[in-house]
Amino acid sequence: MTKVNTARKGFSAGYFYVAPDAIDGDVVALSHEEAKHASKVLRLGVGDEIPAVDGRGGWYRIKITAVGRSGLLGRIVGRATGVGEPDFQLTVGIGILSNAGRFETFLEKAVELGVSRIIPMTTERGRSGRVNVARAGRVMIAGMKQCMRSSIPVLEEPRSFGSVLADDSMSSPKLVAAENAGAVGTPFQFTDAIREGRSCSILIGPEGGFTEDEIGLAKSSGWSVVTLGTGRLRAETAAIVAAAAVRFICTEK
Repeated sequence: MTKVNTARKGFSAGYFYVAPDAIDGDVVALSHEEAKHASKVLRLGVGDEIPAVDGRGGWYRIKITAVGRSGLLGRIVGRATGVGEPDFQLTVGIGILSNAGRFETFLEKAVELGVSRIIPMTTERGRSGRVNVARAGRVMIAGMKQCMRSSIPVLEEPRSFGSVLADDSMSSPKLVAAENAGAVGTPFQFTDAIREGRSCSILIGPEGGFTEDEIGLAKSSGWSVVTLGTGRLRAETAAIVAAAAVRFICTEK
């Protein structure tokens, strides 16, 4: 992987986003919104260079070649992969929330905290339904640009809590956060396993948390039940706290 100095002049304010299908060889076409920000807000023009990411791990240094009413064209003069990405894999499953704005808050912070996979879950106390994928994508792209990652988390289609528990692709240690219900400790009890494996999966309930039956199912499925503290947290806050704990474990010297 090419090492990139993102602190160099002009690169410290964040990234531009370029959709993977807007890259043709070394030629890049920025969207109208991104082009407007470059030319109107930052006053950039032909010959200037900008950093851009594609949300799939690609990082590009782009030299602007044309600016017009239809948008902005550039030529790739440098490439790298995985810039700004954490060296751990974190999956967060979260019960579908009734308030879409709170879910979007979680999405934004999940990107910043290095989450790699997000699974909305249908649960006994949560609501069923679909996630606005287009809006969620915009939220995560904005977060990626701001925190200078090059990938956005994989956002899966909503599925049942039971199917997530039974999913063999979930990385270990496998943790379920609950207020009580026989919690064995906190995520920090699994510090060694998380740090050595550079991975973790943690599931968070919806408003009201998981039911006793769901906790029982989690235990019988081989998942460990943990607590995030004594105070009650909103679901999106709990998910952020859990992700922050894993990040701290993986980055602590």
